[in-house]
Amino acid sequence: MHPFNINGLGTFQEVSVGKPIRIMVEAKPHFRSKAGLKTVPLTVLTIGGQGFAEGIGETRFWLDATRPVKSAIWEKRAGTEFPAIQELRFHVFYTFEALPGQVFRSVNPVVMRSNHVGAFPPPPGTVYELVRPVALEDTANPGPVIGSLLRNRVVIPEERPGALFD
Repeated sequence: MHPFNINGLGTFQEVSVGKPIRIMVEAKPHFRSKAGLKTVPLTVLTIGGQGFAEGIGETRFWLDATRPVKSAIWEKRAGTEFPAIQELRFHVFYTFEALPGQVFRSVNPVVMRSNHVGAFPPPPGTVYELVRPVALEDTANPGPVIGSLLRNRVVIPEERPGALFD
């Protein structure tokens, strides 16, 4: 569950439903940071999911590919590669069943961070936490913040045989 707030409507606890969130990232050639840490730039290519929140109904989110943001994975200590820190940064669109016809978008990028990635791609059990709340605005009336995604926690699920074909 992760809470979000819609101004004037309240705070809602969203629960993911349906198929697990799928994310696809593109890895670029690595470089050494000024601190000497191997860093691999990443770009989020696809992400999306659906949820449900009592009082506001079905929710959906998907990647806003028109506003790409650089992501990365970098080693904690020079020369070790893993464990590493990974940040996935991206903008999203959001809809809520109780607000039909309205599409919202993130004002600031979503930043999901894991401080203990054991391999790439991240193995099952890897935990990502939302770094800071994400403000949302109405795409038809950009500017005013209508609400915020307050917290989020994602755990890479255990793989199941045939999961790619569910």
